[in-house]
Amino acid sequence: MVAQWPRFTIQYLYNLNVTFTSGEEFETKTTKVSFRIILLEQDELEQCLSFTVSVNGYPIFAKGANVVLISILPEKGQNSEIVENNTTDYQGCEYGILIWQDFMFVSTMYPADSNYLSNVGEEFRHQIKCLGSHPWMALWSGNTANELILSQNWYKTTCNFSLHKNDYIKLYIDVIKSELTRILPWSNMNYVTSTPGNRARSDLEGYVAVCPADPFLTAGLLPPFQFHEFLQHMFKPVKVETEHYRSFKGHVSEKGQANSMGTLYRQLNDVWEAPTWSGMGSSFSLYFP
Repeated sequence: MVAQWPRFTIQYLYNLNVTFTSGEEFETKTTKVSFRIILLEQDELEQCLSFTVSVNGYPIFAKGANVVLISILPEKGQNSEIVENNTTDYQGCEYGILIWQDFMFVSTMYPADSNYLSNVGEEFRHQIKCLGSHPWMALWSGNTANELILSQNWYKTTCNFSLHKNDYIKLYIDVIKSELTRILPWSNMNYVTSTPGNRARSDLEGYVAVCPADPFLTAGLLPPFQFHEFLQHMFKPVKVETEHYRSFKGHVSEKGQANSMGTLYRQLNDVWEAPTWSGMGSSFSLYFP
């Protein structure tokens, strides 16, 4: 059996045939499967932590796009919130794609009462079982930007910080991480509480770091928020900026920054019709002339 690798190689896919029988009746399902080992590695450097995705024991420079909604109208294209899609599943295996899955909590504080947490737990048990068997699942994140929001007091949370932090831990650690690692024990090494975030550094600081997106604390995969906004309006920004970040691969500056092992384009969607974070739709020509 040959392991699967990201990009530029032959993807070894194997046929899996499953037959269900009941008396004289039976039903057979055939699908494609592949195998690989993906780990998020964070080693202590002089002034920061590394942040490297390794596949089958080898570190890779990860590059891709932050996908929210491919189309603002579901009938126009595939909606990324539809997590089960046979075409996406097969193509993920066929092309060796890696997925960093942010769960659908973003840019706000969420409640943590027992009814809400029970509802979240039920939903997550279902979704994790749907997604967890796919070899393209690389990293899991509990939320998008909520650690940053809480740490930087975007919504005046400092007046009751302990309450909001406790609710944050109940939702993203006690429920989401707990359910994820219970169903998929190997996922513990690949769970990031929040994106952007420092993962191991955030864990050490009680899951809400003082500076969650500080590049001085985490060297490695640069999160979407660290794309320079002005470059998004220049000619072929994706190629230029990716090459810029890749030039820091294996290199740590005197300030402890860089050692970049990946970057993401923000973002591949058409939800924002203005020329801001939308890479498709009416503003498509601004990004890909």
